[in-house]
Order: sequence, then C-alpha cells, then structure tokens
Amino acid sequence: MNISTATLGYPRIGKNREVKKALESFWRGETVQDKLLQTVKEVETTNWQTQLAAGIDRIGIGDATLYDQVLDWTIRLGLIPQRFQGFTGLERYFAMARGKDNLAALEMTKWFDTNYHYLVPEINSYITPQADFTDLIETVKRGQAILGNKAVPIIISPVTFLHLSRLEGVELGDFLSLILPLYSSLLTELKALGIKEVQIHEPALVLGDALSFKEQVQTVYKELATVGIEINLVTYFDDLGDTYPWVITKIAIAI
Repeated sequence: MNISTATLGYPRIGKNREVKKALESFWRGETVQDKLLQTVKEVETTNWQTQLAAGIDRIGIGDATLYDQVLDWTIRLGLIPQRFQGFTGLERYFAMARGKDNLAALEMTKWFDTNYHYLVPEINSYITPQADFTDLIETVKRGQAILGNKAVPIIISPVTFLHLSRLEGVELGDFLSLILPLYSSLLTELKALGIKEVQIHEPALVLGDALSFKEQVQTVYKELATVGIEINLVTYFDDLGDTYPWVITKIAIAI
C-alpha cells in the first residue's frame, strides 16, 4: 500500500528567525519594504525545498505571512474598515495589525486553544467584499516553479473566516453569500494555472457550536465542488465529535 504524505503548514519565521529580524528592522525604519518581502520569499522558498527534499508528496503553500494569516485573508477579500481606507499597501496592512496615527488596530484574540493570536476581522453592512488574490497567485506560481504538481495552495475557509470575525449588523449566512463567489473565482483561477488540489482549512468544525452552521458549511462545499478542482478538507485542534457523521456523509463525499 502506498502512503501519501502532506504538510498542512510549516514554520514561517525562518531557521534563524530571519523573518522576525527583518520585520522588526522594517518597523524601525532600517530595512526597506523590498528587502523585507525578499527575506520572506527566501525563507518560504527554503521551507519548500526542505519539504521537497524530505520526499513530501503534497506540500502546502501560501501559508507564509508577514503578521497574521487571518489578516492576509481580510486584505485579500477587501474587508477594510473605514478607518484604514486612507492607507494602502504595507502601511495599511500594519496599520490594521498595530494601529497608526491614534487609530486602533484590529482586536487580537487567541487562535482557537493555541498560544497563537489572530486579528479579528470587522465586518459590517458598509463593507463590500472586493477580492484581490494577486499575492497568493504570485506565491502559487513561485511554488509551482519549485515544487511542480506537489504544490497545494492553502485556503482558509469562508465559514471559519466569518465564524472568527466580528459581525455587526450582518448575518453570517448573508455575508457568506457575498464572499463565496470570490472563493469560487479563486479556485477557478488556480485550476487554470494547472493546480489539481487545494487544502481548505476548516478548524471551526471542531467547535462546540459547529452543528449550528452546518447549512453554511454544506453550501460552501457544494458550490466549490462545482469548480472541478480536488478539495482536501483540513481541520485540526480537536476531533470532529458530533459533526463527524454529517461531515463525512454530506461534505467529504461531495468533494
């Protein structure tokens, strides 16, 4: 029997904490933006090559981040609170992460039961999703050049993303209907690049209230499955508990 191996993520900071050092240097004004981004790419490339040399069959890519993966998806989906819309690029990114000019940063809270934290997206009826996946697509192309068909993009599910967001004046299901087409468009673009499989990370499935958003989860995977790209549904931190039967029968089989 052949055993297939896969990575669901990889340490992002660098063997010698290169990304941390470059980031702090950038914040102090000692490193220019291009140098910071180049350092991140170099660490990311080294990580890919390490996994490739180890013989991993499916290597997760696209999880590297300057600060927080949830913030990355907030930016990609265009969910920018009004107070940050006067900024652009990395200035906006770090204003949302750390605050700027007396503007409060996004709230930081624990990533499930880990010691890692994430920045909570603020979503209200005034925000209109507007996707820009340019950075992820560029990463995927670089990954393909090094890893070939072993490159598997990592995507945070829209359900988990919204479940971890602060929703004000909008319902999860209603806003999900706005961003789901953006995810479908992303998968279509990845398929056109020759990507055969993606990882969709759905850690919210292990939460105690997972049954309450069963309908939304099923809607997402029914829609994304129509794109025709293989979906590897990933969850972690705990077992699925009572959600296991319907995840297996309603979702896993469908994708």
